[in-house]
Amino acid sequence: MRWWLTANGRSAELRLARLMIADVELASIDRTTCVSHIRQILKEICIDQKFFDVAAMFANKNNNLFEYITGAKDEFCNKLYNKISSACMDDVRRRATLIPIVPRLHGCSFSVDNEDVGLIHRTDTDSWRKIIEEPFECLNWNASNATFAGPSPWFGEDKFTYYAFGIDKGAHTWCVDQSLLKIRKLLSVVIAQKASKQKTNFHTTIADAPRHYIQFAEKNTSIPFFSSGIEPILPFYSSDILIDQDDVVDIKEWYKRNRDLSTEKSNRLEKCCHFINLALNAKSLHGFVFFYISLDALFGERYDVERSIKRGISEFSQVHVTRTDWLYELRNEIIHGGSRRISEWARYEKYVSHFNSEPEHDIRTIALECLCRYR
Repeated sequence: MRWWLTANGRSAELRLARLMIADVELASIDRTTCVSHIRQILKEICIDQKFFDVAAMFANKNNNLFEYITGAKDEFCNKLYNKISSACMDDVRRRATLIPIVPRLHGCSFSVDNEDVGLIHRTDTDSWRKIIEEPFECLNWNASNATFAGPSPWFGEDKFTYYAFGIDKGAHTWCVDQSLLKIRKLLSVVIAQKASKQKTNFHTTIADAPRHYIQFAEKNTSIPFFSSGIEPILPFYSSDILIDQDDVVDIKEWYKRNRDLSTEKSNRLEKCCHFINLALNAKSLHGFVFFYISLDALFGERYDVERSIKRGISEFSQVHVTRTDWLYELRNEIIHGGSRRISEWARYEKYVSHFNSEPEHDIRTIALECLCRYR
């Protein structure tokens, strides 16, 4: 049997997928996974007498499968919807997504209460067993050297110290996306907290950060393991960053303090954390833009962007507000195509001379301070 999927067929798939994932029970299924189940179910039932008049279909050889449905249209649609929904629901499983973290990050393991996100040191067997190994099908994964049964490490034995983990319930791809958002947020908070205490800039190197994740599903799942590539979530730092118990207390307190924010403020904070993480992994010009977007996410108001951002910065950052006038001008210069790099800005040398600092350093300091103190 040969299948042809027309443009109308693809459109119908997408419409049905959008309809299905709008269902509360299927909210943790991504559209691509849903479309995949729709196609698979249609292939399975195309010669099922409960759905199609198979004899008539082969006798007439018409190209359109749905001209041969059996019974009333409403009844057929309900049966088909329920069958696809059941297949999608089988994919809704608790899953742990883990990402190796660069080797300059050291310290203790911890998880954030009620958030299902945290860091596990690769040698911390107790935390690994409690959080990952007992609830999930780990397939004899050796956490300390990142291997299954074979001798070759997946991530490079000396290339990471921590696993960043996020735990969610849903389809594989949906859980990866949700865990990445939570992990990026956590790492932004970790760096912001450390920067606030050390009063120094963390310098990055040209070495490549890990770019893969692994995912283990809950036990008795048909496909319990996935792995693929991702964009970096933390750069390779040139100096060590130690996370001690005091840091863990501060990080958990930050989450606790912001748990009671209004929906609007909570959404702003989520977006701010995400763009700070993107900025941390970007270079110079791109990093500057992402840091400024994080401030826009936190404070920006439509039609009053500059003043609203300056008001927010003055409330939460110790950087003098006069510096933000210059930085906003540089932001406009870049996003409107006036400069291809920060040093090309006409006022760059004046800025460095006047403030005895670099624009990239200052926008980073402002963004991290605002993230730490926001409430």
